[in-house]
Amino acid sequence: MTDPKNGQSVWRIGDAGAPVSPRGHTPGAPSRPPRRVSPTLRLTDEPPPSGRRAVPAALTVIDPRQAVAKENRLASGMSPLDSRWVFALKASQLLEGGVAAILRPEHRRRLLSQARRIGLRDFDANLIIAIVQDGRRSGLGALNPDAEQRLTLVHPADPAAAQPPRYARLIGVALGLGIVLALFLIGSVR
Repeated sequence: MTDPKNGQSVWRIGDAGAPVSPRGHTPGAPSRPPRRVSPTLRLTDEPPPSGRRAVPAALTVIDPRQAVAKENRLASGMSPLDSRWVFALKASQLLEGGVAAILRPEHRRRLLSQARRIGLRDFDANLIIAIVQDGRRSGLGALNPDAEQRLTLVHPADPAAAQPPRYARLIGVALGLGIVLALFLIGSVR
């Protein structure tokens, strides 16, 4: 609706026929405090105008692509107890020659044996070794974030396929022989 005196648009508040000013209150009525305005985002480094609060840091605007990339990196991070990460750490400790990243054949055999015991397939173990060697050869370090991301692509270890440690088998055999010997001695005493 327009004000007949000046032709400006007017919002009607109050009685249907009461004149209303452009500011939203009826002339002659006691003035009301101004309505609260929601905070606005400012994209400058200038301080906010006097009487207004600054936008909290939690409400700052960031590039959505950067936010998604950051969340993906955080979600794809490997646990320090992940068998792939533990195996990569062992492999990186056995590399020789600095940037050449050489792995002796006997060290490779020992690593593959350890991989089988924790449930990694030979293919996956060799792939992890290659990732670690590539990280060292690139100059970024054997266990850099890029290598960590590649390790997440390797099939994880299968706990059902894990072989028990040798000492566990030896203890089992020793206990079995001990029980057989004890039964033999008990039977011979009677």
